[in-house]
Amino acid sequence: AAKKLAPHTTFIVHLLEMGHPVDRWRWSFERGRGVKEIFDQEKLDSCIPVWGEKFLWDGEKLKSI
Repeated sequence: AAKKLAPHTTFIVHLLEMGHPVDRWRWSFERGRGVKEIFDQEKLDSCIPVWGEKFLWDGEKLKSI
């Protein structure tokens, strides 16, 4: 989907649904990092946000604060 839609940044976010058991509905961090590696190899910008992280879009680029 990231290749087809060509977003500036893809958020790999299904990691932190804390109420769900790991490897049932919630990904392990290892699986998330594996997905991130695929994005990196394909030269697609992506990030794995963690709980409490804030992102701002200034109209041109994404900023994590």
